[in-house]
Amino acid sequence: MKRHLVLLLGTSACITMATFFLLPQSVPAQDFVSPAPAMYTLEASSTPVISAASYVVFDLETGEPVVAYQEDVVLPIASVTKLISSAAFYDLTTLTDTTVLTASDIDTPGGAGRFVAGDEHTHHELIFASLLESSNDAAAAMERVEPDLLDTVHDIIKTDLASETFEVVDASGLSLQNKATATDLAKLFVYLHDRFPHIIDITNLPAYYTKDGGWLNNNPVSNDPQYLGGKHGYLPESGRTLVGGFEDTLYNGSVRKLGYVVLGSDNLAEDVAQLRSFVSEHVSYQ
Repeated sequence: MKRHLVLLLGTSACITMATFFLLPQSVPAQDFVSPAPAMYTLEASSTPVISAASYVVFDLETGEPVVAYQEDVVLPIASVTKLISSAAFYDLTTLTDTTVLTASDIDTPGGAGRFVAGDEHTHHELIFASLLESSNDAAAAMERVEPDLLDTVHDIIKTDLASETFEVVDASGLSLQNKATATDLAKLFVYLHDRFPHIIDITNLPAYYTKDGGWLNNNPVSNDPQYLGGKHGYLPESGRTLVGGFEDTLYNGSVRKLGYVVLGSDNLAEDVAQLRSFVSEHVSYQ
């Protein structure tokens, strides 16, 4: 299967190859590698072999891409959606208000969060359940409690992120119409770090407990000591998806906070580990 690599030149120029395939099984080594942008130096004759259909590694403080593959291909994002829907909910709601989970909330596919109809939770607790255990029931309750939730999500996408390719039709990510490019999600992650740090902080917790129970962080990379927060997702049709940050030591010893977006993956932990290893062995920061 033919593949093409995209690596970034400077902050604005890039080399792109037109041929691509949706959800490839792996990204084989490439013979041509261009310099990474701005203050980053990339020295390598090949790229890592990973299962992802698309990825981008980017500077978490500046948003500048370091290494990317098919980063402008639009793909389903699954439960990564919950990052932006939780931020919108956080912006709209009164966190101390409570809601009673309804039968329609519980009928949402998926049992994460272990809710039952009649449970009462604060709006803040719904955010924890949505982000830590990826509860679709909690996401459905947020959408019910705040009818303007999706409109606020769309405002963030169009106004703050200035994206024409990022689309969200439900708060959970169950719909395949929830889709974006890796570039879109990189911009979102930088935006959330700036505007909604509490949302990112929640995703970096190992667990959150209430008097009646709580929720564990089920992100497959969250146990890494350099992990800085993020969100993963999965649908059979989308493969595994992730947006996450790490504090990484680069080839020349520089320590940078880097973001990783991986879409259409077969194995998130392995793909992220290979990308991080590649960065640590081949990327320097001046």
